[in-house]
Amino acid sequence: MPYSFVVTNIGNVTLTGVTVADPNCTSAITGPTGDTNSNSKLDLAETWSYSCNHTVSQAEIDTRGGGDNDLDNTVTADSVESTADTAAYSIPITYNAALNVAKSSTTTAITAAGQVVPYSFVVTTSAT
Repeated sequence: MPYSFVVTNIGNVTLTGVTVADPNCTSAITGPTGDTNSNSKLDLAETWSYSCNHTVSQAEIDTRGGGDNDLDNTVTADSVESTADTAAYSIPITYNAALNVAKSSTTTAITAAGQVVPYSFVVTTSAT
């Protein structure tokens, strides 16, 4: 699942050394795009965009995102001149516990009292 981050300079000082960190990124953060004059400084009129991907783990689904039924995520942006700022984003986790049981036997006909009928059971889960 892709995450996108937008960093905007809302102050009155050009920002240098801009960093973006997100602990939920399972791929490298790409960007920025939007550095219109390619000076590696977040100028007042610029908005920089970044992105990364997160691969959802089975543990995140099993624990329903830690109990709140969401995949919670917080990104932090910082620069040399500013204090860090964070933004949170939550995506609901669809929790669907399901299983199937099938019963079978190698016996095709009952022919006498006392006949032993073997049964087999197969239980499977279903991912949705």
